[in-house]
Amino acid sequence: MVDGPQFKNNMNCIGINLSHNSSASLMVNGEIKLICQEERFLQVKSPWVFPKLSLEYINSYLKKNKFKVHKIAFSTEFNRPFEFINPMAHYFTIKDYKDFYGEKYYLRKFKGLSVDKYIREMLIDKRNKLKSNMNM
Repeated sequence: MVDGPQFKNNMNCIGINLSHNSSASLMVNGEIKLICQEERFLQVKSPWVFPKLSLEYINSYLKKNKFKVHKIAFSTEFNRPFEFINPMAHYFTIKDYKDFYGEKYYLRKFKGLSVDKYIREMLIDKRNKLKSNMNM
């Protein structure tokens, strides 16, 4: 049980961890009810993805118990959200990384040019088998 002025009775909080062990958790009235690691749902060890399936599981628990969420907290350290929204490390080749960190994405971003076309191509790339893309 967590005490303190920031955790009042009837307060439900979701925690989202964005890292190589992506996960989500649910705390109800200061008590941890669920902790979900995305790798358990995907059956892929340590995926660098947004924990979409973990959050869907938590959402189904919330709906079943008629709970509302009052706060959401994120934890990450120097991670860019794009790689979590569209996981790519599991299929990228050396050329793909050169394109991403070079001409097709970062160089264009640094020059203030649009990267929309590149992002659209990434979102429909058939090599991405993890199915954890977030709708954009």
